[in-house]
Amino acid sequence: GRYREAAALYAAALRIVEHRLPVGHPDRLTVMGNLAVALMNTSELDAADTLAREVLRQSIQASPSGDGSASAYSRVGNIEAIRGRSHQAEVAFRAGLDILRRTVDPDHDLITSEMRNVGVAVARQGRVAEGFALVDSAHRRALAKHGPNTRATAYLNGQRGYLLLWLGRTREAETALRSASAVLEAIAADPGSRSTIEYWRGILELRRGNPSEAVARMSSAREM
Repeated sequence: GRYREAAALYAAALRIVEHRLPVGHPDRLTVMGNLAVALMNTSELDAADTLAREVLRQSIQASPSGDGSASAYSRVGNIEAIRGRSHQAEVAFRAGLDILRRTVDPDHDLITSEMRNVGVAVARQGRVAEGFALVDSAHRRALAKHGPNTRATAYLNGQRGYLLLWLGRTREAETALRSASAVLEAIAADPGSRSTIEYWRGILELRRGNPSEAVARMSSAREM
């Protein structure tokens, strides 16, 4: 994505809304949050973190119960995850998930997404079986609601496959990754998603002792 361009546009928008809207206004917080995400994706993590935490602070201040701050917690969690601070990411994601479970329909896609975020953060701390259970549950929710042939469902299945690989369940991992790859290719999903799955399939081949196939898949992932 053209994140640097997006960051410049959001920064310009923020300068405008700062003069027209009061602190804590939902539209102002939305612009601040979007700018934080754009900065995160340009690796300006310190600036992104500062802004994301200010959005969270103002969101909590506007709604002391925290009901309006699920997305703000998730944004902070994503930045912590990129920094490699998986415990802090888990704490933030769980806070967001708790709010969502109180405030949106039980089958809402945001709950599914945040379950996935918690699961990945948990797995990265070495609690792989616990993390897989959460990601697997998120995938089953997406499958029941949307079917198998969507980007979100397929990518979740791919993440299942990667965690199955961590658990040593190689055959199940291969099945999940192959299925995810086929769906993403069939629906012409974004190159980033397809590249990630292809890379994980390369790791699978390394685990199976097929270095030439692994190199081919990893090279293909880089070219997507």
